[in-house]
Amino acid sequence: ALAMFRKIRTVEPPDVILYNTIVKVVLAGGDLAGALDVYRQMRADAVPPDVVTFNTLMNGCKIHADWATSTRLFAEMGHAGVAPDQYVFGLAIGAFCELGDWKAALDLHCDMARRGVPRNQFTYTTVIDACAKAGELELALAALGEMETEDKLTPGVRAFTAAVSACRPAGEWQRAKGLLERMKALEVVPNVLTYTAALSTCIGSGQLGWAIKIRAEMRSAGVKENRHTYNCLLRVCAEAGATDVALGLLQDMRTASLARPELPLQPDSYTYSALLTLCQRTSNAELARTVVGHMQRDPSVQVREVHATAAMSACRRSGDPAAAMELLETLVAAPDVVVSASVVIIALKALAKSNSDPELALRAYTIISQFCPNIRMGALIYGLLIEVLATGGCVEEALTVLHEMEEEGHRPYETTYVMLVTACERGGMWRRSLSILEDMRRRGYVFYSNGLLDALFKKGVAVWNSAGEAFAEEELLLP
Repeated sequence: ALAMFRKIRTVEPPDVILYNTIVKVVLAGGDLAGALDVYRQMRADAVPPDVVTFNTLMNGCKIHADWATSTRLFAEMGHAGVAPDQYVFGLAIGAFCELGDWKAALDLHCDMARRGVPRNQFTYTTVIDACAKAGELELALAALGEMETEDKLTPGVRAFTAAVSACRPAGEWQRAKGLLERMKALEVVPNVLTYTAALSTCIGSGQLGWAIKIRAEMRSAGVKENRHTYNCLLRVCAEAGATDVALGLLQDMRTASLARPELPLQPDSYTYSALLTLCQRTSNAELARTVVGHMQRDPSVQVREVHATAAMSACRRSGDPAAAMELLETLVAAPDVVVSASVVIIALKALAKSNSDPELALRAYTIISQFCPNIRMGALIYGLLIEVLATGGCVEEALTVLHEMEEEGHRPYETTYVMLVTACERGGMWRRSLSILEDMRRRGYVFYSNGLLDALFKKGVAVWNSAGEAFAEEELLLP
């Protein structure tokens, strides 16, 4: 086509109709750059483009997702004195929306009214959707109202869905409910996207009851849930702590995925995140470990830090140190799971809070020292590990960790020393207690806020420690 066009140009100057035809043919071949070259040649030949020229080129930009070029062509259209029609306006509005410039899209939409260019379902829906994505709820609803009042158009399902989506960021579930009722009044049938957008407004607003009603309405209307629908429902259940409802939804989701294997209905990362959030809210350690187990057996998902953190938080809140320990061992043993410092900290806090079992304390010590090489052992982890060991009665191991902590250049917390002293006292290790107090004194720790009391206590510690050392030497000299 281009070769023929070049031959024609040598015989007689081409007009706008020929140029438009060549542009259309080149675009049909998938060559946007070539079509733009023809357009530039057209301008160089001083052939005035018309609305068909810009419509064809901008449609080509839409196909190739070249939104910046589309907006530039629209600007050149104004400079060339060519009045845009509703199709060109629609292409320009769509391009600005794709670039995230909702204000420019809204201005163009208003300009259509000023010029008397009919606005249609596409332009309205595009503008409402852009306002929704920008979090401009009032503008989205105003545009929806203009469809009926100014342009006498009945909003379609896409326009209503975009408006309902605009209610989501602010959790305006009541307005979303009103929009669904307006759809019924206009006999506009909601689809799965509309219902799912309405469900998303229930997240963060505590509207489990309305969410359940929406799902019941979907089912009575014969609208099948998609994965996003189920995930929205599960998040609402998680916030409400509705474990039984959530588990029922999960079972329905799996049943639906088996009945419709061609659709992506299997649980994904967001599904499991919602379930683990539920476990956190309800302090359900057993369910958290079950969910993590399902994730590890599911090849389509990976247990990430956010999942491990949520599961471990559920174990901590449950007050079950054994569950926290077992989950930590499960995570460490998984080849594709990287156990982060935050997960280890939560696990240690769970053990420190309610554990007096030396076996659990030693298991934690073994796991962290041998199987978590990627963990950067800061003062907090060292302190918590010492606390776990001391609380569990593993004083020697706790002192070993203290020594390692000091060698790494970390200054122990006062509470760490207190835990060790208390553990030594419980174990009848009074000399070791004095030695720890003496270390604190030498390192400048403050025992009392009152300076005089602090000085007297430190003096007493020094004296008692010296006496203890002398007593120990005498014991060694006894026959």
